[in-house]
Amino acid sequence: MEQIKQRIDNYFLSKKHATLFKPCKDTLESKAMQGGCFCGNIRYEIGDGEYLVANCHCTMCRKTSAAPFVTWVVVPTESFRYIQGSAKLLQSSDKGRRYFCEECGTPLVFLAEERPTVIDITTGSLDDPERYIPTKDVHEESRLKWLHLNND
Repeated sequence: MEQIKQRIDNYFLSKKHATLFKPCKDTLESKAMQGGCFCGNIRYEIGDGEYLVANCHCTMCRKTSAAPFVTWVVVPTESFRYIQGSAKLLQSSDKGRRYFCEECGTPLVFLAEERPTVIDITTGSLDDPERYIPTKDVHEESRLKWLHLNND
């Protein structure tokens, strides 16, 4: 697990990805958690670990969620598993793949091509999203001008 955390840290701290969020001391110490879609057809589980939590303001996240931004929990791919049903693929761009419930449309996860060791999970699909407080904002250059966050 420590090796995975180090790879995540190295990725986000690299100059190439300086515009993305970076791990911080405020990462979440978590126990196993579950989540799923609105209609209940899809359920997933995430193992114990430290997770990054960030708001993404990119246009693609806004459009695919129909929301002003999306809050993501970033976990190692091996810590994630479906326990019921399976999500449908939306190849939103050459940068990554998004998965959602085909029945109710709930956006669930994002897999970035350049970050194959981690998976981004929508906090809104978690059973207890209140536990996962974002510590970063990414793609702020795309943020809606009328949106004011706590750090403004």
